[in-house]
Amino acid sequence: MSNKLTTAQDVFNGPGFDGPHMLEKAERELDRLLQAANPLIAYDHMFNFVVTMAAVADWTFHLQLKPLPLWAGKQEQHFTNWVRHANDDAFVLIDLSNEYKHADRKKPSSLAQKMWMKIIWPKDNPQISNQIDNTKMLWFPTTGGGLAAIPWIDRHSGDNDFFVDIGRRAIAWWKSFTPANAAPMDAAGNTA
Repeated sequence: MSNKLTTAQDVFNGPGFDGPHMLEKAERELDRLLQAANPLIAYDHMFNFVVTMAAVADWTFHLQLKPLPLWAGKQEQHFTNWVRHANDDAFVLIDLSNEYKHADRKKPSSLAQKMWMKIIWPKDNPQISNQIDNTKMLWFPTTGGGLAAIPWIDRHSGDNDFFVDIGRRAIAWWKSFTPANAAPMDAAGNTA
């Protein structure tokens, strides 16, 4: 007896489990990151967030675009290529997700150089801690006064940013996504 499942919807079905659900899940992961009790838990939520944001792209392609005539016979990579050229924030999260999921990735990250927590000791760096919006950093109590961890992404381009800002901008972009605006692209950004 074979019980073959062909799509995620066959496995994860039920009311509300669709493409918008994945975006809502991503928002919850970003909120959880900002409420993390320690750096290890914060990293867990950072990784969960990037993987979920990559799933948003995957689900968008398979559920919204693939049925359209323009996308007939096109691969998911054609959509990912379009995302790369349409929104840098959304793509860097897809890129980081692939880095996280594949232990021996043959094609290294093209946008993200590093995803990390910048650690500061507020008592030793009052000028830094006063300049950073508290909604972008995490405070972890420690002996000696606590430390702040700032989730950060260093990009190859040198255009570095707070992880939280990248995440919020990418979520806003996906919420405004319109299938009619997307076009299949090759890796060079040419219409495929």
